[in-house]
Amino acid sequence: MSETIINSLHLADILDDMVSYCALTVDDRAFIDAQPTLARKNRMFLEVILSRGDIACEVFVDLLRESSHYSTLLEQIDRHAMAYDEFDSSPMNLPEESNFENLVPEYKVRLQKNYKKIASVKFHCMFDFLLAKDVLSFTDYDDIRSEATLTEQNRKLVDILMLKDEMAYQQFVDTLRLGDKCLSIAEDIETTVVTREERKRLAEQFSDKTEQQMVKLSKQVETLSSENQRLRSEVETMRDPILSSMREHFKECITDWEHEEERYCVTRATNHVQQLVESVNCIVVTGSSGNGKSALIHHVALQMHKQRKYEIIPFVVDLSDIIRYSDPRKHQTVDWWYTHLGQIEKILAKGTIKLLASCRLQIYNDPQFRRLKQLFNNECNLLSTDFSVLQKERLLIADKYFPKSTVNYIKDLIETYDFFPLLCKLYHRRPTVDARMFFTKPIDGIREDLKVIQQFNKLQYCAIVMVIIFNNRFKFEWLKPRSSSQEVSLVISDICRECIVDLRTQSNRKEFKEHLDSLLKTYIKKSDNSYRMIHDKIYDIGAVVCGQHLSECFITHADSTFIGDRFRFESIKEDKFDDLEDYSSDEDTIEDQNGKAVTSDENVIFISSDEEETYFDRLIEDLKRGITYSAFHNQQLHYNIYRSKFIAYFKTRQSVVEKLLRQIEEQGQELSARNYKENDYRSIRLPLIESVFEGHVDIVEMLLDFQCDINLCDKFGRSALHVAAMLGYSPVAKLLIDKCRHVSKYLYGTFRFICSM
Repeated sequence: MSETIINSLHLADILDDMVSYCALTVDDRAFIDAQPTLARKNRMFLEVILSRGDIACEVFVDLLRESSHYSTLLEQIDRHAMAYDEFDSSPMNLPEESNFENLVPEYKVRLQKNYKKIASVKFHCMFDFLLAKDVLSFTDYDDIRSEATLTEQNRKLVDILMLKDEMAYQQFVDTLRLGDKCLSIAEDIETTVVTREERKRLAEQFSDKTEQQMVKLSKQVETLSSENQRLRSEVETMRDPILSSMREHFKECITDWEHEEERYCVTRATNHVQQLVESVNCIVVTGSSGNGKSALIHHVALQMHKQRKYEIIPFVVDLSDIIRYSDPRKHQTVDWWYTHLGQIEKILAKGTIKLLASCRLQIYNDPQFRRLKQLFNNECNLLSTDFSVLQKERLLIADKYFPKSTVNYIKDLIETYDFFPLLCKLYHRRPTVDARMFFTKPIDGIREDLKVIQQFNKLQYCAIVMVIIFNNRFKFEWLKPRSSSQEVSLVISDICRECIVDLRTQSNRKEFKEHLDSLLKTYIKKSDNSYRMIHDKIYDIGAVVCGQHLSECFITHADSTFIGDRFRFESIKEDKFDDLEDYSSDEDTIEDQNGKAVTSDENVIFISSDEEETYFDRLIEDLKRGITYSAFHNQQLHYNIYRSKFIAYFKTRQSVVEKLLRQIEEQGQELSARNYKENDYRSIRLPLIESVFEGHVDIVEMLLDFQCDINLCDKFGRSALHVAAMLGYSPVAKLLIDKCRHVSKYLYGTFRFICSM
């Protein structure tokens, strides 16, 4: 008879009802549903209800009778009197009366009796509201969103709520009342009658479940104990948390630092950081590009290693690296910063790690950097009155690089530029022009030198273009046949064609590498088997020279961030001060009216009017690949003329753009739910919310006209309106309120004040 039932059941018809009638617990349902095949699910279901006694069996049979699909099966059940002969009808082993209320509080019974109704709820924002109210943790939210359908997500929510307290239950019911057509379900839950017998029945089931779990846990403990013994012996042979290959790379990097240390000059900023690092675990050195930030933290790290035996980890490329490289048996210095505050602070709290970071001042002062201030609140600003490089210190730096005659020759020029330390290093390595001429207009000198290379050494120029266009990371191995992706090969082929260089033969590639290596220590450096520009400042200058010369190639192949940050239409030159303030030609960036960094004229590639359409086409291509940065975080959005052209062009492609935006929103929602731990806010691709972050009301209005969903929330449960209120963008907030008929449903907490705008 049991096999007949197993082969006949369709559990989807009755499983939710079994839970709602308190014949099964939500844990039972989850356990049954986890079985890999339908036959296994049915067999496990039968085993569970057999263990529950007469009441569970009676509920099961009654549910079969309510269905029109099981008449034949019911005849066989009646004929075999299965409910009495095969089922275990022994009395339930109930807990003591006094334990009922503690073991099964009424609110849990109400949740279970309404299980089927809750599973049918269609309130997509419910999980976001519960996350915002701290009813759900991010882990809970991730578990729920990982389910394939909304019904399964609702079931998972009930599973989680059964483990929460009554306050969480009440918050859930209150949230239900906010949803369309959910008010009646909330009322049904609140008015559900809970009987004494139902509480007894569930108490017995929970009691049995606890005993089963204890037996299972006991076996798991035994298994883990033996596994632990095995792992202990392996761990003893794997003391070093850093792979040997990575350690070799670290060694190479530290060796470069030691060579630079020979010419390092201790300044008052150096002394300050060395004193501060004794008492704090995290320090950030800020300033402009080339004014000695990295050299300072490298020097302090080397001193910590020499004097106090700290181990140096020269850089960390991922959060997992900080965790993987943290070894409690050693002190470490980590030259790196990142945004995952909680985990980093927990590691730093151990007191065995010192985190030294360098950061451009414009980035440190950017509004988006504020969330890092609690970690990087110990700042040494190399542009401040207290810690800028003094004239006497600049002379000492020059003495490290040049003979006395040269120092005297340029003495009156040493305070002209903040990036004087970098200039000394560059001129020492490549004294191509008169020293005084170089230190008078250094950027012009570097540009002219790059143009000379462009004109007279096409292999060196081709090498520089490759390093820049591959986002400051180029590997020679990519030139070999079948050694790189089709996309990389296409980029290399186009660069070679533009530079009139043929690298298809081995002999030509060998000659190219010789010219590439000849640039080491002057314009290029090599680390981790990759070629990079020797300094960010040189990368910026090279990007302008090469990008201006090969604008079509760069528009087609450069990284999306490069596209968004480094190009500017010639037609908006006259508009450059329209939205901007605090302009300074000595800086790499200037600030707009919202305090955000905008690339200054000296670091941009200007695009002629006949290339504007090609540029906009590239933005569309990025959207096709799900990349939103170049379109919606573009530096040119700070200019009125650009925004007008951007909107006009996108309207000519409106049907295509609308389709792409819908696809990106769907991908962004999935990414937000599944991978929030691995991605920061810029990775959660929701174009409307991204544009609200930038604060341009005309772009937000365009996206609303293009049918972007105003009700979507990011990984933190924030809607577009929430973000506008949070950042104080009143015009954007008012636009969103006008567009949203049911605004009160998408605001909570302190952000209701925006309705008064």
